[in-house]
Amino acid sequence: MNSLKISLILLLLVILKVESYASSYSQRDSVDFINSSKERSKDSLTHLYNSEKNSKKRALYLLELCEIEENSSVAVSFAEKAIHLTDSLGLKDENARANHLSGIAWKKWGDYNKSADRLNSALDYYEKRSMKREVSILKNDIGETLRASNNYKLAFSYLNSALEYFTSTYDSLEIAKTYNRLAATQYEFLSKNPEFDSFNSYIFIDKLPYKDAISLVPNFKKSADTLLFYISQAKLYAELSNSKSTIISTEIIYASHLRATGQTNEAIVLFDKIISDIKQSGYYFDLPLVLYNKSLVYIENINDIPKAIELALEALQLSKKYNIRLYEYLINTVLQRCYSTSGDYKNAIAFIKNNEELSKHFVFEELRLKLLLEQMDYQFAKRETELKNRNLRMVMLLGFFAFFLLFSFIATITVSRKNRKLKSLLEELNTKNEIISKQTDELKDAVASKDKFFSIIAHDLKGPFGAVKGLTELLIDNINDKNLKGAEECASVILKSSQKSMELITNLLTWARSQIGHMEFAPKILNLNSTLEESLLILKESANNKNIGLINNIRNETMVFADKDMLNIIFRNLVSNSIKFTNDGGEIVVWESIRNNKVVISVKDTGIGIPEVMLKEIFSLNAITGRPGTNNEYSTGLGLILCKEFVEKNGGEIFAESTEGEGSAFYFTLPYRQIRY
Repeated sequence: MNSLKISLILLLLVILKVESYASSYSQRDSVDFINSSKERSKDSLTHLYNSEKNSKKRALYLLELCEIEENSSVAVSFAEKAIHLTDSLGLKDENARANHLSGIAWKKWGDYNKSADRLNSALDYYEKRSMKREVSILKNDIGETLRASNNYKLAFSYLNSALEYFTSTYDSLEIAKTYNRLAATQYEFLSKNPEFDSFNSYIFIDKLPYKDAISLVPNFKKSADTLLFYISQAKLYAELSNSKSTIISTEIIYASHLRATGQTNEAIVLFDKIISDIKQSGYYFDLPLVLYNKSLVYIENINDIPKAIELALEALQLSKKYNIRLYEYLINTVLQRCYSTSGDYKNAIAFIKNNEELSKHFVFEELRLKLLLEQMDYQFAKRETELKNRNLRMVMLLGFFAFFLLFSFIATITVSRKNRKLKSLLEELNTKNEIISKQTDELKDAVASKDKFFSIIAHDLKGPFGAVKGLTELLIDNINDKNLKGAEECASVILKSSQKSMELITNLLTWARSQIGHMEFAPKILNLNSTLEESLLILKESANNKNIGLINNIRNETMVFADKDMLNIIFRNLVSNSIKFTNDGGEIVVWESIRNNKVVISVKDTGIGIPEVMLKEIFSLNAITGRPGTNNEYSTGLGLILCKEFVEKNGGEIFAESTEGEGSAFYFTLPYRQIRY
C-alpha cells in the first residue's frame, strides 16, 4: 500500500512538471515565433504552415501569409480560414487580427459590405480592450473602405477620428497615411461638387486660366483648397517618416487633381517625376496606374492620341505582368476609345473583346471564390472533428491510466461510464458525419447545376458572337467593294446580335452579383403604381412595335415594402417576356390585390401561352426555358430566374399559370404597407 502511495505521488509530480514546462513554452513561443518568422519568405511560410502540427503555430503562420499575400482572392481565403482557426482555439487577439486582415482583403477584392463587417468586428474587440492605437489603425482602414464604396461623409468621420489620436501620439507615419486617405477621399468628393461642371466649362470651353476659373466657383475653390492642404500634410509627414510609398501615393493624387483641373503641363511634369521615383524606389505595382492617368492627360487635355496609345500600351503590359486585372480593364477602355477616335476600328474592336473576356473572368472568379470558401469551411469542420476525436481518445487513455493506479477497485464502474460516454460521442459524430455528407451532396448538386447553367449560357453566347464574326468579315468585304447597302444590312444584323448578347450578359451579371452578395439590398416603402410606370416607360417602344396594349390597373394608393432596383428588374423581365410571346394586337394587363397583409401582383397577357412541360421548370436553374418570341425575339429564360431570386429576397413568392393558345399570367407577392395619415 505504501509503495502504491509513493508511486502515485511521483506520478503527480511528473504531471505537474510537464504542465510547468508547457506553460513556460506557451508564454515564449508566440513572441519567439513572430520575431523569427519575419525573415521567412512566402514559400517557406507555406511549407511551415502545411507541415506544422501545433494548431496555434499554424494560426500564426496563416496570419503572416495573409499579410504578405498580394492576390486578393487568395488573401480572402487565408484570412477567412484564420478567423475560423483562431476562434476554435480561443485566440482572441489573433482572431481580431484575422478579422482586420480579412476586412483589408475583402476591400481589395471589391466586397465593401463584407470588408466593413470584418473590420467592425475587430474594432469592437479593440475598443473593449481600450487598445487605442489598434482602434485608430482600424478606423483608418474602415474610412478607406467607406471611401471605396462612395460613403464620403462617414469616411471623413472615421479618418478624422484616427488622425486625432495619431496627432496626439506624434506618430508621423500613421499621420502621413491618414492624410493620404483624407486626400484620396477629398479628391473623389471634389468631383461630386455641384460646381465642378461649371469649373470644367470655364477651363476647357472658355479656356480661362486656372486662377481665374476657380475664383468664379467659390465652393469648389474651398473644397480644392482642403484637398491641397491634405496633400501637403501627407507629403510633410511622409518625408518625416521616410515613407517613400506614401509620398508616391500622395503625388499620384495631386497629379490626378492637376489633370482633372486642366493644369496640363504641371500634371505631365509631376507624372514624369512619379515615374522616375517609382523606377528608383522599386514600387512598380503603382506604375500601371500612373501611366494610365498620364494617358488620360493626352486624351482629354491635349488630344494627342498616338502618345496616349503609347502610354496606355505600356501600362497594359505592366498590368498583365503584375496580374492586375482591374487596371487591364480600365486601360483596355482607354485604348478602345483612342483607336475609335483615330478611326482604327479593328484595334478598337479587339480591345472591346479583351474587356468582354475580362468581364467573364470577373464573374467566374467570384463564383470560384465562393465555392472555394464553401469547400474550405467543409474541410475545416472535418479537421476540427478529427482533432476533437483525437484529443478525446488521449484524454480517455490518460484518464483510464490514472484511475487504474488511483482507484483500481472501481475500474469496472469507470470503464462502463466511459463506454457509455464514448457511445454517445460516436453517435453524435455519426450524426455530424451524416450532416457533412448531406452538405457535400448538396454542394455537388449545386456545382452540377451551375455547370449545366453555364454550358447553356456559353451555347447561347456562341451563336450571336459567331454571327457577329462572320458578318463583320462580310461587312469588311462590302466596304472594300463600296457596297454601302450590303454594309448597312450587315451592320443592322450585327447590332441585333450584339443586343441579344448584351441582354444575356446583363442578366447573367445581375444574377451572379445577387448570388455572391454584391448586389445592395435596400428595401423601403414604394408606390407600386409609379414604380410600374417607370418600368413600362422603358418597354413602351417594344410594345408599340407589335401594337400591344400595356394596361396599368394598379391603384395609386397601393404601397409595398421592397428594394426599388430589384422591383424594377422584376417588372421589366415579366412585362418584356409578355411582349415577346404575345402576337401583334394583343394586350398585357398588370393589376394587384391585397391578401393577408401581402400585395399580390399579376402580369397577364393574351399571348401564345407556355407548354405544360416547360411551365413546371419555368423558374429552375437546371432547365433554362428560353425559346423564340412570336416575332423571333431572343430569349434565354434567365430573366425568370432573376425574378424568382429577387421576389424571394424581398420576402415574397412567385408562380405562373398558362394555357397554350390563350395566354399566361405571372403572380408574385410583396409585403404590404398601409398609408397612415
